[in-house]
Amino acid sequence: PACLPRRRYAPAWGHLTTRVVVNHAADHARLRGMSVRQYVYPVHVSGTFLFSPTLGSALQLLLLRFLSRQYAEVFRLADCCVSDANLAADEALLFQQLRQLADDVAPDAHACRLKLSLVTATSDLACPWDPTVEALQYVSKLDQVSAACRLPPDHEMQLYNTLVDTSLNYKLANRMQYLRAHGECSGLMLVAYPARPALDGGFDGVVDQACLSADHDSFLAKFDNVTYRRPPDASGSAAVSLVLRWLGRGMRLKGGPDDLGFLFFYEMMTGTLNVRVLPTDAPHNLAALLLRFLPPRDVQPPSFLMSVLRVLARNPDLCLGYAAGDCPRVAAEAPSMFKLMFKGMDNPFSRVCKEVQPFLARRRQQISWHAPDHTLRAHLP
Repeated sequence: PACLPRRRYAPAWGHLTTRVVVNHAADHARLRGMSVRQYVYPVHVSGTFLFSPTLGSALQLLLLRFLSRQYAEVFRLADCCVSDANLAADEALLFQQLRQLADDVAPDAHACRLKLSLVTATSDLACPWDPTVEALQYVSKLDQVSAACRLPPDHEMQLYNTLVDTSLNYKLANRMQYLRAHGECSGLMLVAYPARPALDGGFDGVVDQACLSADHDSFLAKFDNVTYRRPPDASGSAAVSLVLRWLGRGMRLKGGPDDLGFLFFYEMMTGTLNVRVLPTDAPHNLAALLLRFLPPRDVQPPSFLMSVLRVLARNPDLCLGYAAGDCPRVAAEAPSMFKLMFKGMDNPFSRVCKEVQPFLARRRQQISWHAPDHTLRAHLP
């Protein structure tokens, strides 16, 4: 304690250095109140490690090894750095120096700080860092933590139960649930999902009930039109190529460069058009995903066509399965060639528009207008 080590300040290097400097500035003031000024470390007969016979010597050695970034040795030595009695002057001084270790953000450094927090949890010692912050960093970098510095599952669980507030972050909550399921040999765990970010004008933040209004059949509405060229059914790599081409060229509600638009999404959601990547995929899910890629000028203003697609995307039971009942569908004999279709004429587009509004009005009580927000779901680890 007569010469306190500090990490050499090197901001231009862009990384932590293992070089230390010794502070002699306040030697005399410190030494007057200390009964122990130097530590002697016996060397094992094998010459491979040191003994630390006292708490003060263990803290001094831990501090030097931490500053030298010898994390495996720090992790093993942490068990010796605890006491149930009041600290002596030299021990208290060394314990205060642990605060200079908080700027080390290496994955193993987080593990070492958590180990120190755990071994001092039942004493009056308070480590100069936040265990919750360290635990979050540890979990986020877990795949980079070395085997020598991994916390055993029971120690990590004890940490979450006593020192860490797992409710502050979904990663901590999931890690705790995983460890609990692992300890109980259970195949089921609860998974917490991150909170949805607050986005202005987000797709799911719009509630559009225009599909229930009868105004869509007014005189001016009869001039609404879409262009549609039905793509072929596709799966696997062919479907991936089609989706990449459509996204690259841009999609629009009333057609776009590839002449898809409303009828394309409607057919995908009602099951009359099958474009899927995997054989087990549902085209409805792909259509609901592609809706999010429409430009804001198509999805933000209230619109009968967009409202219909929103309802079907959020309520798949209305258009798929046995519960779909009399959900209108595009006629199977509709030609796949390019067409400009007006709502006021006899064509697949106008027939769907005329039939879908009464259908949705009858199912009004079954419609969910908001996207589901599930924060916890059962998951098989």
